[in-house]
Parts: sequence; structure tokens; C-alpha cells
Amino acid sequence: TGNRELGDIASGCMEYICSSLASHQGGFFSAEDADSEGEEGTYYLWTRDEITSILGHEDQRIFLQVFPVSNVGNFHDPASAGAPGRTILHMVHTADEAARMLSLDDDAVRQRLGHIRTMLLQHRNTREKPFRDEKILADWNGLAIASLAMVSRALGKEEFLAAAGNAASFIISRMRTDDGGLWHRCMNGVAGIRATSADYAAMIYGLIELFIASGDPRHLKSALDLEEYHATYFWDTK
Repeated sequence: TGNRELGDIASGCMEYICSSLASHQGGFFSAEDADSEGEEGTYYLWTRDEITSILGHEDQRIFLQVFPVSNVGNFHDPASAGAPGRTILHMVHTADEAARMLSLDDDAVRQRLGHIRTMLLQHRNTREKPFRDEKILADWNGLAIASLAMVSRALGKEEFLAAAGNAASFIISRMRTDDGGLWHRCMNGVAGIRATSADYAAMIYGLIELFIASGDPRHLKSALDLEEYHATYFWDTK
């Protein structure tokens, strides 16, 4: 569609994967918890006072038009007394809508929002981080590889293509069985659990998208090798 907002969201998802879930070896970890400091959501929640203490007046005006934050908050955890007034940030207006409502230039608002996000992220990084589940799963990595390759192709972001290539190389080199199949998961450098059909499907999908985006025939060969194994050992002849 060429909708810039959709591209921004897709790019943001990929930035998160690459910054928070990428292992040093190249594969992607499974998840981050919602809990930290003994409470649900603490790492991700904001108060209005916290935001206004970080941002200047004009940045507050722009940010709160896009992401409204009240003193009452919108997060209420029944399992914890918790501090009131905490908010899960959610976008109610696009950058272009906010620019029109504030009588500002569209590109200027987009640029300011990018700067604001950086400042808030830097502040959030000072908090106690949630636990990270460091299992590397073949099927979820296949989906990540496909997504990174597609976003790279659509938005021209080479860093996402490189990340997809690193993840594919990790799976193909570190999570293959001796007979040419796949292991389902790798944890602390140890691969194990025989892969399921979903692992093969997702990895083949990822490798094909990576081949389309990069033109590197090695990825197509890896996809074909996995499909040959998949068809040989998983196909029900009946």
C-alpha cells in the first residue's frame, strides 16, 4: 500500500528483535518476560510525571498528542496493589494526524517523535530488565528470518537483511542433525529435540524469503535440502 505508518511499525518490530532478542551467535532468543522487580509490566509502564520530567514542553505537547498519558493511568493489575497512575503507551493519533492537529510540519513531527523515542528508551534502559528466555527455536527463527528479509526488501534496510542472514547461518550450521535434519531448539550452545514439521516449514519459508531478498543461492540450496529431508521423513504415503 505504501502506507508509511505500517512501514514504521514493521521496522520498529524488527528493531526490537535485533536489539533485544539477537544472540551473539546470530540466532534469536524466544521472549522477554512481562515481570520485573516482582511486578507485572514494571519495565514497560510510564507515569505522566515521569514523562514530563524527561521531555521539554514542546516535546511533551507532541508526544502526548500521539500517546495520551493521564495521571489516572490505564494499567490496573489485580494481582498487585501496584502504584496507581501507570500507563501502557498506545498510539491514538498518527504522526501526520498529530501534525495537523498541532499545526506543525509532518516531517518535523516525525523527526521529533524519533528523538523522543530515543530519549524515553534511554531512560527505560536504566530500569531493571525483565528475564529473557534464551531458547533459540528453529520455527520461530524461520519466521523472524522471513520477516526481516521482507522488511529489508520493502524498506531498503540492509541491516535487517544482514540480521536475517546471521540467524539463518546459525540455524544451518549449529542446529542440524548428523543426518541433515534440524534440531528444534538450542539452549546455552546445546542443540536438541528433534524438529517437527513446523520447524521445517518455517525455516524453509525464511530461507526462501532470504534468497529472494539477497539473491544468494546458498539460501535456496539450504531450503531445498531441508525440504528434501522434510518430504522424505515426514510425508505420509497413505
